[in-house]
Amino acid sequence: MIIAATAFDDTAGNSYAGISSKTALNFITKKGRIFNKTVKTLIKNQSAAAINSMSQSMNRVNSRMNFIRPMQNNSFNQNIELAMNLNDPFADRIFDALAIKYLKPKKETKKWAAWSEGNLSFGRIGHKGENLGQDIHSDGLTFGIDKKISAARTFGMAVSQSWQKTQVGSNEANMDASSTSILGYGSIKLKERTYIEAAIGLGEMEVNLARSVEGGQNKGTRDGKQIYGSFTYLFEPSMEYIIEGVNTNYYSRLDLGYTMLDDYTENGDDDSVFYDDQNVKSATLSLGYNYSKSVEIESGIITQLLKFEFGKSTTVNSLSEAYYINDASTIYANAIADQDTYHGQVTLGFSMNLKNDIDLNLSLDHYRNDKETFLNSLTINFRKLF
Repeated sequence: MIIAATAFDDTAGNSYAGISSKTALNFITKKGRIFNKTVKTLIKNQSAAAINSMSQSMNRVNSRMNFIRPMQNNSFNQNIELAMNLNDPFADRIFDALAIKYLKPKKETKKWAAWSEGNLSFGRIGHKGENLGQDIHSDGLTFGIDKKISAARTFGMAVSQSWQKTQVGSNEANMDASSTSILGYGSIKLKERTYIEAAIGLGEMEVNLARSVEGGQNKGTRDGKQIYGSFTYLFEPSMEYIIEGVNTNYYSRLDLGYTMLDDYTENGDDDSVFYDDQNVKSATLSLGYNYSKSVEIESGIITQLLKFEFGKSTTVNSLSEAYYINDASTIYANAIADQDTYHGQVTLGFSMNLKNDIDLNLSLDHYRNDKETFLNSLTINFRKLF
């Protein structure tokens, strides 16, 4: 910029030297903060997607163990499930326990049994504070094999794939996350009607991110690695306390997960941004009770379902750090507070088990926690046995 020599005078009338060159003095507009509402919401979405992918894989395997637990012989059957839900990882426990009670296993058995299971999910998170509203769609598919080593022990392995698409706000940002996991699982019968079950998984994630900036979009791809486990203690009442057509059980479950997200660089139509690596730790302890009552009709069996669950979840996120590529000396940071949440959930529903080996299940869940958050979800399950 140019400043004339007569622009500034002292009290005696003497002029200060001006600036005659346009390049002698330049001003640079200060860059905006990196962690605005959109970026903060994307960071939280990555944490939620990591936890969701682990939960999906563990729920699929837990569902399979519920199916085979009461069987004396391992039959070569497949469970193909299509589920439409907001976030209901527990309804499958009731449905699978009921299926084995009324379905007669085939006489033909194999040393190893193969199975497959899939799910579709739709949901929305409302806009609250600096957390923008989000529309979520996710689905998953799992293939596994297992073997009943003895009447009291079962061992298996599975491969799980999940996908999640998230739209933030009014399309301010989008996230596509996919994960692949390998799991080992087992069930041990401690004594009559008492079981210990466990599942351990290793996985990889790929997260594609895009957010709106001035002039267009910035995009980036982030990889991650996961290790997680689920441990369940389940108790079924003694036969003498069972009423005809009624099935009940009590359970406690501990879910643990650890995700390591790699660093990545965001490029596009605005200044490039580097995001440092971060990690996500999660733990959930739940206590639950499942109740079902079945009535036989001409075309099959109709079952009423009821479930209560209470628990505590903890999520710990590491500090998020980032900087502009052309200004690496200025580091921006964002800390997500650790979340300790107490939750309660009630599930009501019914199941139709038809004689042509088709199951149709419908349930309504109400979830509420101590952070003034509640969630109502509708679950529809369709299962065909082969």
